[in-house]
Amino acid sequence: PIHIDQFNRDEPDDQISSFISGGKLTIGLKSDVYDLLLGELDKSIDFYNSDDKYIVAIWAIGTYFFSVFQTYPYLVLSGSRGSGKTKVLDFLNCVVFNPVKCGNTSVSSLFSLIDSGRSTILLDEAEMLKNSEEAGDLKRILNMGYKSDGVVMRTNKDNAMAVETFQTYSPKAIASINKVDETLSSRGITITMIKTGDKKRGNVVIRKDSWIWGV
Repeated sequence: PIHIDQFNRDEPDDQISSFISGGKLTIGLKSDVYDLLLGELDKSIDFYNSDDKYIVAIWAIGTYFFSVFQTYPYLVLSGSRGSGKTKVLDFLNCVVFNPVKCGNTSVSSLFSLIDSGRSTILLDEAEMLKNSEEAGDLKRILNMGYKSDGVVMRTNKDNAMAVETFQTYSPKAIASINKVDETLSSRGITITMIKTGDKKRGNVVIRKDSWIWGV
C-alpha cells in the first residue's frame, strides 16, 4: 500500500480526471495488479458468492483514485464470527491506499487521519457503533464520508467557542457481525460472509510483510 502524510484534495491526478471525462489515458494500465489481487483473494478467502472477489479487488484498486469520483461506496462485510470478515480487512490492509485498520481507535484520531491523509479506514467489528461512547461522532463520519463534499463540524475541545471543520470523504470498509443500519447500508456494497469448509483456504494467513505485496 502507499502511505502519504498529506492528501492534496484540490488537485486530483490530471490524467485520471481526463480519463473519467472520456479522454485518453496515456499512462500504462497495470492489469497484472488486478490479476494478482484476484489470485490472492481466490487462494486465501472463501467467499459465499464467488463473484464477490471481483468487487473486493476493484474496490481496493479504486482507493488510489477515489478522489475523482463524487461518491465512493463503503465495503460492508457482514457475517458471523469466524466467517472471514477480518481476513478480508487483513487483505485490504496490505493493498489499499493509506490503510488504517482499527477497532477501538478513538474517533478524534479518525477525524485527523481522514482529514489530513484521506486514509482508507478498515473498521473491524462495527458493533462499536452501538456501544462506544463516541458512537455518535463515528456515525456522523460514516453518514457523511461517502461523498466528496462530506464534512463534519466539531467544537474545539480546548475552546468551546471555536468550531473546526473536518473532511470525512475517504474509502471505508466495515466488518460487522450484525447488520448495519439502513442509512449506512445504503451507502455501501454489502458482502455476506460465511464460515468456510475449505480448510486449505481457511488456514492461509495473510501477512503484510509477505513478498507478494512488494510487486
